[in-house]
Amino acid sequence: MLAAVEQCEEVGLRRATMEDVARRAGFGRATLYRYFPSKDALVRAIILAEAQAFFAALDGAIAECSSDEERVAEGFAFALAYARSHVLLAKLLRSEPETLLPYLIGGGELIRIATEAVSARIDGSQRGRENAELLVRLVLSLALTPESILHVDERAGALDFARRHLVPSLRGA
Repeated sequence: MLAAVEQCEEVGLRRATMEDVARRAGFGRATLYRYFPSKDALVRAIILAEAQAFFAALDGAIAECSSDEERVAEGFAFALAYARSHVLLAKLLRSEPETLLPYLIGGGELIRIATEAVSARIDGSQRGRENAELLVRLVLSLALTPESILHVDERAGALDFARRHLVPSLRGA
C-alpha cells in the first residue's frame, strides 16, 4: 500500500498506473492485480488505508480527553490539521480534484465509514451519530475548501470554533 500511496503522491491518481505501483513495490503487475483487480479497487484501498491511519492518529490525539465534549473539540482541531497537512490529499486537491472527489463523496462510503468511527469515539446514540456525521461532513468540507471566515486555520481557532459551535450541539443546546 505504501508504494501505491507514494506513487500517487508523486504523479497523482490520474497518471499513476498499476504497472508503476507494482514496480515501486518490487513485484510484477500480475501480482498487484491478484490483490486489486482494477485501479479503482487500488484507489479505494488507498483511501480506506489512509482513513484507518487517520483514525489511529486521532485516537492518540484524543486519548487524554475525559469527556465527549473534549473529544469533539480536540478531534475537530486535530482532524482539520491532519487533513490540511496530508501530502496525498493536498497533491490531489491541487492537481486533480475532479479525480479525487468521486472517491470522497461518491456513494457516501467514506462518509459512512468515518461517521461510524467518529460515533464510536463519542456518543453512539442516534443524536451522537447525527453529530458524528455533521463533524465528518464539516471537516471534509473545510479540508476540501479551506478558504473560510471561520478562523479555523490554526489549532486555537479550531478549538474555539468547536467549543462554541460543535460542543453545544452535543449537549443538545
